[in-house]
Amino acid sequence: MEHILVFPGTFIADTASFLLPVSNPINIIIISRFQLDLLTFVRLLFLPSLVVIAVNIGVFFMLYRNQLRGIFDIGRLPSPKQAVKHNAYFRYTCGVLVLVSVAYVIGSALQLPLSLIALGGALLLIIGAACWKQRSLPETAKRVSWSIFGFIAGMFIVVRAIEDTGLTTMFGNWLIHLSGGTTFGAVMVGTAGAALGTNLINNVPMAVVMTSALGGIQRVTPALQHGFLAATIFGCDLGPNLTSSRPRTCPHKTS
Repeated sequence: MEHILVFPGTFIADTASFLLPVSNPINIIIISRFQLDLLTFVRLLFLPSLVVIAVNIGVFFMLYRNQLRGIFDIGRLPSPKQAVKHNAYFRYTCGVLVLVSVAYVIGSALQLPLSLIALGGALLLIIGAACWKQRSLPETAKRVSWSIFGFIAGMFIVVRAIEDTGLTTMFGNWLIHLSGGTTFGAVMVGTAGAALGTNLINNVPMAVVMTSALGGIQRVTPALQHGFLAATIFGCDLGPNLTSSRPRTCPHKTS
């Protein structure tokens, strides 16, 4: 029964992650380079996001339709009093999360650095945990997967080295040639290329390669550029569903 929740949950987490600029780190990488405003991002990706979410729901319903006939014993779930150990700290944490969520949307609309909002939210949560003595700073540090930072930083350095050789600019011109100079061609070629590259090298460096390639293209129309940007988000957000080509924040445990 566990895989019925985990497997679709993994897919829908990627599928729904181009609904808003803050929904996926890939989106942030792209909009930080091209400064897409919130309205343009939503105009390009909101409807496709709803379509692929609906497709995911339909596919998984068909795959697990027999298992979905079962029921959960709600009586075995812990009561709210058992689940919440400290009411004041629980309310504070919920308030901070709501505040950060709203700040993300406002920051996206105003094109503010989203990293500052994330760090501000993390600082508020750490302060709350310390004030109510729920978690110490050393305990919090132990739960952070620090290796992921080195992994991502290393990938950025490798991609930057490739960019300095001019290969990404050549790649961008090749994409323009394959697209035929049309928006539809840009979406098709860009999505296929980003999805393929994501499964070969990982979605983060592929997103950086694509943004570098598009940034090196000269005299491209806004419509064509938006087509390639939307395609990059499509391919890099949805591509990891084919394999496990995205960085993991923590190792999986098996019993």
